[in-house]
Amino acid sequence: SMVADAHPDGSTRGLLRASEDGTFPTAKALLQVARSVHNGGLLQGVVEVPSSGDISGALMTYMQTSEQVVSMISVGAVFAKDQLVEAGGYIVQLLPEVGRGPLMVMTERLRDFERVAELLQKGEGDPVHLASEILYGMPFSPVGDSSVRFGCNCSDERILASLASLSKADI
Repeated sequence: SMVADAHPDGSTRGLLRASEDGTFPTAKALLQVARSVHNGGLLQGVVEVPSSGDISGALMTYMQTSEQVVSMISVGAVFAKDQLVEAGGYIVQLLPEVGRGPLMVMTERLRDFERVAELLQKGEGDPVHLASEILYGMPFSPVGDSSVRFGCNCSDERILASLASLSKADI
């Protein structure tokens, strides 16, 4: 199983758990996305992960079916033994007014960036560098920048509340 959690303040956390044999089964895997919206509501969507285990493909399917936004997505990670060394990716979303010409150029350009894990392994995953390469020759203006960091919302109170839900035998 893989669980990821991201918050608007930039804090993230995740858990990746393999089978006992060290593999990540992909048959009948599901991607479930839940997010809070500005009015306090919760949006949820579920899509099946392709049998190849392509998380990028599952994310694109989710965006198309649940959000109705055409998106090109590539995510990847680099591991050294059991340690995560680097992770990254991109999302390119099409604006409604995009013309056929720019769409064809962008589609062709993104073919060079389909496997973001290979770029990460080469040290080419810096967000500024990646954006400038993906959008090479196209005018663009960055509209925001925020850091992403590991963070946990644990506290003594939350741990005690969890323990209080267990029986003495389970504790």
